[in-house]
Amino acid sequence: MQTALADVADRTSMDMLFGLYFTLGSAIGAPWALLLGMLVDSYGFPAAFAAMGGSQVLAGLVVLPVHLRRLPHPAPAR
Repeated sequence: MQTALADVADRTSMDMLFGLYFTLGSAIGAPWALLLGMLVDSYGFPAAFAAMGGSQVLAGLVVLPVHLRRLPHPAPAR
């Protein structure tokens, strides 16, 4: 995802987009780890692995219809 974001973002907004990307990732990742720990305590590791696999499949289905368009980057100055 980071590479795709870097390919489609223009240079002026790249820092802001990466900051937003990592902020959202941390904001979602921290509660997810807590939830997985509770799942392991209640139902064991197979349930947690199934939840992790299901979340990855769901994430793949969400981004599947996205068509990324690479922006042309200007040639370096000579």
